[in-house]
Amino acid sequence: MSSPTVVIVPGWRNSGPGHWQSLWTERLPNVLRVEQDDWVSPLKHAWVAR
Repeated sequence: MSSPTVVIVPGWRNSGPGHWQSLWTERLPNVLRVEQDDWVSPLKHAWVAR
C-alpha cells in the first residue's frame, strides 16, 4: 500500500524556512505544497485556481 499524499496549503504571506509547513515539505515524502505567484497581495481567482 502506498503512503497518502499530504497537501500543504500555506496562507497569506506563505511560511518561512523554520515553519512546520516548510520543514514537512523538505523532510517528508509524498508532500505537495501549493505555491502562489504573489503571497502578499493575493488575487482570489488566482489563489483558487492553484
